[in-house]
Amino acid sequence: MASRCGCSFFFFFFFFFFFYIVSLIHRFHAQAVSLPNTFLLPVTKDASSLQYLAKIRPGGDSQRPLTLVLDLSRP
Repeated sequence: MASRCGCSFFFFFFFFFFFYIVSLIHRFHAQAVSLPNTFLLPVTKDASSLQYLAKIRPGGDSQRPLTLVLDLSRP
């Protein structure tokens, strides 16, 4: 009878320990993977060409801004 009680205690302990470890892994993984849902980009309208332009500064050695032309028309 004593061995049966020890077995159920081991199962109970292992069950909660396993789910505790899984919840910790899930929590740390969720913090590391979280990505922003929005992206703000300053857009200006060129007066001469009437095009919408966005200037970004890509990472790396280049400090010059990169000008992108945006197409805001519908398909």
